[in-house]
This record gives sequence, C-alpha cells and structure tokens, in this order.
Amino acid sequence: MIQCNTTEITKPGFSGSYSPSDCVFLLKLLSGAEAQALEVTDLAKQEKDIQSGVAPYWTRVSREKAPSDEFLTLYRQALNANKARFATNLASMVKQLLATHTDAITIVSLARAGTPVGVLLKRALVECGLVDSIHYSVSIVRDKTIGLDENALAYICRQHDPESIIFVDGWTGKGGMTLQLEHSVDRFNLKHGTKVSSNLYVVSDLAGYAFCSGDYADYLLPFAMFNGIISGLVSRTIYNSTVTSATDFHAAYLLEHLRSYDLSCSFIEEIWQELRPLLKNLGTVAEANICGCEAPRRQELSKRTIALLLQRFEIADADLVKVGIGESTRAMSRRLPKALVVPDRLDADVQHLLKMAEQRGVTVVRDIPLYSGKAAVIVASANQ
Repeated sequence: MIQCNTTEITKPGFSGSYSPSDCVFLLKLLSGAEAQALEVTDLAKQEKDIQSGVAPYWTRVSREKAPSDEFLTLYRQALNANKARFATNLASMVKQLLATHTDAITIVSLARAGTPVGVLLKRALVECGLVDSIHYSVSIVRDKTIGLDENALAYICRQHDPESIIFVDGWTGKGGMTLQLEHSVDRFNLKHGTKVSSNLYVVSDLAGYAFCSGDYADYLLPFAMFNGIISGLVSRTIYNSTVTSATDFHAAYLLEHLRSYDLSCSFIEEIWQELRPLLKNLGTVAEANICGCEAPRRQELSKRTIALLLQRFEIADADLVKVGIGESTRAMSRRLPKALVVPDRLDADVQHLLKMAEQRGVTVVRDIPLYSGKAAVIVASANQ
C-alpha cells in the first residue's frame, strides 16, 4: 500500500471556481494573509532573485491583475477563431484514450495550464461512458529535487489504481516540463513500487515531447491568454517552506480580488458546446498524434530554434528563452521580458502578444526565423 507524508484528510483539496464534479485541486489552500506575504510587485527584483537562486520561481508569485477591456476583446476574438479547432483536438485525444482504456481513467492535470484541458477531458470521458473517471489538478515544479507534488500523487494512488493515471497539460514549448514529469514519476515509482505511467497528453505538442497530442501546430489556445481567471481562480502553485511542510501538498490561494473577472466556467461551457457533438461520432474525428516518427523532427526544430535565439541575443542560459505562443504568453505576463520575437505580425494568433509588448514596452523583433513556433520571448538577464 502507498505510504506518504500527507496527513489523512477526508476529501482533501478544493475546486476553486469550478464545479466539484469537474475538478479537484490537490493543493494546500493558503489564507489571504499567507498569500499576501508571498506576492511580489517588483518584477525586476523578482527576476534577479529567480536567476540568482535567492528566491526560486516557485517560492513566490507576482500579483495577478485584472484584464483590460481591449485584452478581453482579443480573447473573445481568439475564442471565436479557435474554439472549433481546440474542441476537435480534444475529441482526438478522447478517441485515443477510449481506444486504450476500457475502465475508469484518473486524469491528473498539471496546474494551471493543464487544468482546463483536464476539466474538458473528464466531462468527455464521462459522456462517453467512463462514468468513474475523475480529474485532479496538481502542482509540478521544474526542479529535479522537487518536481511533481509527491504527496498529491501518493494520495491519488491510494484512492485509485495507479495504472489508471494519465497526465494532462495544455502544450509543450521546449519539452522541459515533460522531462521533469518523467523524472518525477520514475523517482516516485522506484520509491513506492508503483507503475504510474509518465505519458503526457497535451492539446498542442509543439516541441514533440508529449506521448499524445491533438495537434503539433503552435496556435493560440484561448485559455493560454489568462492565468487564474480562466483556471478556477487559483493562483500559480507555490512550494515554500514558510507555508508548506513535508506533510503538505504544494500550495496556492484563491484570487478573490479577480472574482468578477472569472472566465473559468464560461470558457468550459463554450468549448463543451463545441466538443459534445463531436463525441457522438468519434469515428469521423482525426486520429491523435502518438509519439513516433514526427517527434524527433519536432524536437530537432525546437533545439535549432533555441540555439539560434541564444546566439542572436548573446545569452547562454536556455531557461531565458521561451518558445511558442503559450510559453511566450506566460513569460510576457509573469516575467521580465527583454524581447518578443514574432516573424509575422499579421498572424491572428500573436495579436495579444503584440498588445502585451506594447503595454510593457518590450521590443518586438521580426527578422529572426523561428524553426519552431510562431513566437518566442527572451527573458531579461538579471545582470542587464
């Protein structure tokens, strides 16, 4: 039987602004005072602390702001333009899951980019007959000594068949999180004698590292434009010894100051209206991409892109390079960007990035060809 440090709690976790039937966040919910103590307003200082190792990224969070009317308009345009494609990609993933799983599936999404995907996949699987399927959203930190929240995974393994677990995320950018997941799951299995699969399911596998994806293309997944207000009003996850102990799940808090802007459920419902009819005739839906002949090419294009950007911007740290629309959007909103690389300014999928660059005074570079993705962000070096 799986043993873990987490204290026995009846139905731990919370659902944020989602329905409890759609998602359970296995996170320690912080109080307002605890959250305030960890919020950062000086992004320049935060960036310096991250890069120097004084305060790693996962120990603090920047305060999330309300979206402007202009940005909400861009979101609506992106949703109208891409919701059908997004739903079709999800349907392909559902088709693959049903072909390989005959019993309940335990969905474990990586908070927060994987959370909306997990919500929709869970609904779809139940609609297709896997009524016992459940969806948890857990924290993963890109650090080999921390990685996936082991207490959360141990809890899930005690409640469900470890071999029923699938991991879900929104996209791949450079493949770093996929490799971190593999490392964490391998370590967990070795420690607990389990056979949890580290196979990752994503909507868009730009970097070619996921086991299964609905698409390889770098297109704007509408939920990537926002953070907590489209992911259950939950903050970015936190691993910090001042608020979490060895017996806790990783932490987060509710973004109560943004509740009036919450789009989490409205987004799910709008995509669900597109996805549900597709489930009635999955035979006509395209097959999902399964890691195979396309993966090496995608990975090589990703590596070439990173190498080119490192050379052109004369930097040595690949962690300062964020590739793809999803990763670029996250970097533009949470980090200190030095430059936004967008070869095609007229592409509809990058308009929100151009607006963010305008608002933050970030240089937009057009003359660098990207082998992988439609956009990239260079994070400013702390010594600049």
